[in-house]
Amino acid sequence: MHPDIPLRDPGRTLLVVSERPDLVAALSAALPSTAVTLIAAGAHEVEDHLKPERWPFMLVSDQGGELSTASQMVLRLRPVLLYWRGTPPAGLPGHARGFPRFQDLLRAIREALDNRSSGMMLAPTHGVELPSGAWVGSPPLQALVAAHPLPFNLPRTAFGGVSATLSRHQVPWRLRTAEGWVRLVPLDEEQSR
Repeated sequence: MHPDIPLRDPGRTLLVVSERPDLVAALSAALPSTAVTLIAAGAHEVEDHLKPERWPFMLVSDQGGELSTASQMVLRLRPVLLYWRGTPPAGLPGHARGFPRFQDLLRAIREALDNRSSGMMLAPTHGVELPSGAWVGSPPLQALVAAHPLPFNLPRTAFGGVSATLSRHQVPWRLRTAEGWVRLVPLDEEQSR
């Protein structure tokens, strides 16, 4: 098995947490199924979808209510993009983003799926395509590329293997950690610090 490919990779999933079917339907109609698989869940089901074998790429919600404490704890340890229609609930990591209108939310999701960082981009169904054309299935790198230039408010340990993958593939980017925030930076910017 290739060292960059995680076991039982489910592909890129977008977990939609809503008690109303219209958010799932609107996202399903607006997003290409080749880029992301939508999974609908109620707030009480989120914890079931935050297992290592089901690790979502992104969690999108229109719920104003709180997620369970267990779900919040997991989301503070894993690089999952957190996008809310409205204000994100208390207890989520600082990188959770709120959007006042559905169109703003949809634009942000599309931008994340189409984002490029110095030749790195999300591969069609999961993983990251590197500038050399190589593919890696690293969920943490996938999240970093999609979020760039925005950081994650997570411990650096949430991005295990990313630095080694970048180095092994000679990609001139590294992780920068500052005051609880982690993001990708060009190697020359990191070396000038």
